[in-house]
Amino acid sequence: MRKNNNKRSLQKPQEKNEKLAQSVEVQESRVSAQNPIQKRILIVCEGATEASYFCGLTFVWEIHAKFDVEILPEIHSKVEGYKGSSAKGLLYEAMRKSYRQKIPYDSIWIVLDNDEGNAYKLDNTTLNKIKEVLPESIYNLILSNQKVSMNIREDETEKERIRYFLNEIEYNLFLSGLLGSTQHIVDIVSNTTKNKDFDILYGNRTLFFYKDDDFLPNNSKGTAPFEERYFNENILNSAQVAYTCIAFEHWVLLHFEINNHNFYNSREIIKHFDNKNYFNQAYKKGWFLYEEVKKEDEMPTLKRNFFWNIKQAIKNNIWLNTIQQKYINSGKKFYEVNPYSDVYLLVCELLFISNCSLYVDTTSKKLKDINIVKEANEIVICFSYNDNDSLTLRNIEALFSMEDMNRSLHIASIAEAEHNEQICRKGDRIIVTIQIPQDISTPYFLFLKENYKNEEYTFIWCFI
Repeated sequence: MRKNNNKRSLQKPQEKNEKLAQSVEVQESRVSAQNPIQKRILIVCEGATEASYFCGLTFVWEIHAKFDVEILPEIHSKVEGYKGSSAKGLLYEAMRKSYRQKIPYDSIWIVLDNDEGNAYKLDNTTLNKIKEVLPESIYNLILSNQKVSMNIREDETEKERIRYFLNEIEYNLFLSGLLGSTQHIVDIVSNTTKNKDFDILYGNRTLFFYKDDDFLPNNSKGTAPFEERYFNENILNSAQVAYTCIAFEHWVLLHFEINNHNFYNSREIIKHFDNKNYFNQAYKKGWFLYEEVKKEDEMPTLKRNFFWNIKQAIKNNIWLNTIQQKYINSGKKFYEVNPYSDVYLLVCELLFISNCSLYVDTTSKKLKDINIVKEANEIVICFSYNDNDSLTLRNIEALFSMEDMNRSLHIASIAEAEHNEQICRKGDRIIVTIQIPQDISTPYFLFLKENYKNEEYTFIWCFI
């Protein structure tokens, strides 16, 4: 389990560029039909929507011919005692399923979304607590702003939803604007309901034990009992997360368009499906994406085409995370950013997509006509130097920086110019070869330094 938020965070600012999705190359690793790679993968989903999606994906792309894939909850059947209602419950299901298998899984994925699960909520419990510590006038002001209107289908009765905030930064801004001052904010925040599952999941503490190492027998949602015999620390440390905020439906939406709108919940995204007529009928949660079929011609063409559009979804997903990075750089955790998704990482594993290169059409004054090629152990960058100020080849090398999901990387590079001199002048065609570090983790990102004095970087390429 990836616990350190730095693994989702890059340290340099990102720039929005709406042309990104048109400039992405997705390469697939070819697998011989005579010698397929057999790999056992367990995908544990939070609900039926996620499970139906991966059932449909594995069917359309014939993934079962390459992988032994198990998906929970199982389609059209109730999993006995299924406890996948929270991050902890999903991990427990993975541990329990693994405990009963004679052959271990090569890869375990947890698929979940936020759905307000880690948010500050102005629910009735919060109101009852703050009523005891606030002046009546302040309490009434918060009470009158407890709910927010939603853009959902006309036939739905619940048009309002309890207001929530994914992080304390947004909550403080709301309260200060509502109250006109910062007075009382500390008392309000400290008495607000907030589930800490994600904080614990990606922190340094385990979800399964008290501080005194006694096993926690219950799920964080409800009273679903857990048994310590299933606990597996290896799974806790190695299971990977395919996460989406605010709801899994945003990943579904990325199959159709690039979209960074912060929908309030899944029902607002579903209304968006209706407005765009993406499914030619009312989209339903749950098993709408996949009905159990016995042969290929039983699946409707509409749904088959939806899954064939997966590569565009990957491109749009990387685009989304790139422009959302500025919020992570400002201090938010990745799960405090709406929208955000890294479901594409799981999809890339299932589809044998080994390299997804995303090029940003930068407005750099120094470089133009950039061409980037990834070899087995190096990256070759060709471009025309376009600045009036001449640079040495060593300074040209210093223009580039690389990071993976964990840290900045030391890159060994070699720059050469067509005229074979040490000075680069305007119009020269330059080649920079970067050696890829052996301990690199994916995805990793390449940056171009645009401003020497302010150390400003522009993201130009992503490799997965």
